[in-house]
Amino acid sequence: MKGLMKYLSPFAPDISGAVSVFFRLGGVSVILDAGGCTGNACGFDEPRWFSQKSAVFSAGLRDLDAILGRDRMTLDKTAEVLERFDANFLAIIGTPVPAVIGTDFYGLMKEAGRRFRIPVAAVETNGMDLYDRGASRAYLELVRIAAAKTGRKEGDGDAAIHTGDGAPVAVFGCTPLDFAPGDDSDKIRAGIQKAYPGNEIMIIGDDFADLEKLPFAAVSIVTAPSGLAAAKEMERRWKIPWRAEYPEGGAICDPVRARNHSGGRTLIVHQAVFAAALARRIRKEDETAAVRTATFFECPPDIGADGCMRLKDEEDFIRLVSEHSFDRIYADPLLERACRGCCAEFIPLPHFAVSGSAAAQAAGRGMSSTEQGMSSTGRGMSSTEQGGSAAKSGETARRWSRMEER
Repeated sequence: MKGLMKYLSPFAPDISGAVSVFFRLGGVSVILDAGGCTGNACGFDEPRWFSQKSAVFSAGLRDLDAILGRDRMTLDKTAEVLERFDANFLAIIGTPVPAVIGTDFYGLMKEAGRRFRIPVAAVETNGMDLYDRGASRAYLELVRIAAAKTGRKEGDGDAAIHTGDGAPVAVFGCTPLDFAPGDDSDKIRAGIQKAYPGNEIMIIGDDFADLEKLPFAAVSIVTAPSGLAAAKEMERRWKIPWRAEYPEGGAICDPVRARNHSGGRTLIVHQAVFAAALARRIRKEDETAAVRTATFFECPPDIGADGCMRLKDEEDFIRLVSEHSFDRIYADPLLERACRGCCAEFIPLPHFAVSGSAAAQAAGRGMSSTEQGMSSTGRGMSSTEQGGSAAKSGETARRWSRMEER
């Protein structure tokens, strides 16, 4: 049956991708739902939720709110929340509810901007797409906010790459849902710094103040397909060039060094930019290695992932494995169950957007106990953590409901 998942858990949706981009920027994110989408994004798709703080709220929509389109009531509740936070910006994130009733996100963004006098990002997610599309839309909103904050007009800029003048390097596609196992933003920054020693490395999503420097970047680095649209928008607006690359480090080198790839065929399944980087590393170690890449997520043709196969569901993966005699398969641990009867060596390559905490636990074999504790907050959380997440989501919904009654 097409789309049936027998081995995999549901992938992180676009809502979670948007929340992940905004998580550390010091803003207030309002998800236009009844409470369930917020609980899923925070409790299952965001590994930082129990170790870091972020202001993420559910709009607590009820049936009549959706039917009558009570946007002003949502803004009234948002005003009460903003009184408690010194927010850098407001993010309004869509779900299936506003997608079905046709919420005017542009109008809502404009009205919220006039009322609250802070930057507003409106991310028209629908809960049906995957995380990379939601993250992509969130990054585009950050580019738009950067343009408004700096006033830099379209067409300004220089297409040349200046690597030694101290100009910042903007990095897109760097969230826990995009990371290779064991990586984080600090490791990504350190890896890119080696290639650009004279430049400041800005991980977009780490610091809201970086947006003021964004239009003046020397180059944009795309470490995952989720960052490609924003990099292209920067190129269109300000002639800032971009490159798709994943910095070499432990996540790429360690699994390659541990194995002999000479002869045979290798399959790599992850987000497209990392999969392509790992494939290049294997070919660097052995020029005769035959390597193929695949992904369940976006795979644009212009990111250097030549020949990357887009998998629609696990049935496509099973067919790919059964039709080709692979000797090694790098993929998320949950996919090992779909390889029964296959003679290939299976090398776990966790992807949090695919398997949540199952990915974190697999990656945790090489982590410290502290890092393992911080990473065990995905889809397979303990009952205590799930209860805590549900309590937070429920309390948020009840609080907003009391606001509505008043």
